[in-house]
Amino acid sequence: MSTESRTGRITRLARRVIYLFVLIGVMVFFLRYDIVTIPDDYTHLSTQRMSPGTHVVLTECDSDTVIGIGSVVIYEPPRHPDKRCWGVIAGLPGETITVQTRDDGMAILVLGDREELLLRTQGWELSSGVIPDGHFIILAGDRHLRVPSTFPDSRQLGPIARDQIQSKVVAPLSFF
Repeated sequence: MSTESRTGRITRLARRVIYLFVLIGVMVFFLRYDIVTIPDDYTHLSTQRMSPGTHVVLTECDSDTVIGIGSVVIYEPPRHPDKRCWGVIAGLPGETITVQTRDDGMAILVLGDREELLLRTQGWELSSGVIPDGHFIILAGDRHLRVPSTFPDSRQLGPIARDQIQSKVVAPLSFF
């Protein structure tokens, strides 16, 4: 067998192996992740560079999913069964919350060493204390909303349990 023939067969075999690995990688990606579009009524995520119509990669949240400050999540708010809301993690289990109300309808929320100016929404339930284990403070993406959001977050619900968090945004897809 000639050297050219052997090199050609090795090259074809290498291509097939590469194609197989790419195909397996694509299959694993679509089995593990979802690609969804941010709904038109979620303008409050634009501060995270995710405006309505942006395609994002989601992963389901389980007990091993890492959730940190600034993670964008989809959650089912307590007392609102079957409603899916998008929000941003603002407080972690064990962090201390301090709520300072103001006369102008706003409140200063201090979480650890971070300070947020928030609109005091109707039905405000967030109070000073420590975030319980397995719970998070989730806020509408634009924390400085001057207009009440139609989507309940921790201001109305208090700390939200981890098992209410359904999905986490892994990355926006800006090339779609």
